[in-house]
Amino acid sequence: MTNNIKYSQLDGTPSDYELEEKSHARRQARSISLIISFLAGLIAMGVIAVVYSLATSQKSSLARNLPYIRQGSDPVTGLPASWSHGDCGNSLQDAKARNCRYSIILHSWLPQSCLTEADDEDEKEMYKDRLWSYKSSSGRNLTLEGLGAGDYEYFQTSLDWHVTHCMSWIHTLRAIITPVTALR
Repeated sequence: MTNNIKYSQLDGTPSDYELEEKSHARRQARSISLIISFLAGLIAMGVIAVVYSLATSQKSSLARNLPYIRQGSDPVTGLPASWSHGDCGNSLQDAKARNCRYSIILHSWLPQSCLTEADDEDEKEMYKDRLWSYKSSSGRNLTLEGLGAGDYEYFQTSLDWHVTHCMSWIHTLRAIITPVTALR
């Protein structure tokens, strides 16, 4: 008896090698599509973040415009010229020559653009109905108007004034930390 068995590949049935190759190709296609999906999502999130930040950003700053900063240093003190009293100089004469105003709350000469009518109202409110005494560095008594003129090196006053002044600074600091908070 002779063995008449013939071996041949069945039509439509892939070999193991072909199956493995197709499986690898499918895994590779899935990996590529996963990477593309991840990158597309990342780009979409970036675009959304940019659009959101542009839509929610304020068109103008809540802060006041700062004065021009002078270059160089003061020949007397050696400090940068821009450090002295809001760029109003180092003396009463400098401040008046630069058209600066004295703030009795801040105890500093400031450019006109730094003070508003609301600041004037705050000063009046802070000092209203107070019986504080003020004595200049030369020993003369000052009125509130004299205090507001800023024509002294320093002045002496009561502890109550000091506490009120510090509370005013705390109020201002809170407004700086949370700019939408009104200063009133």
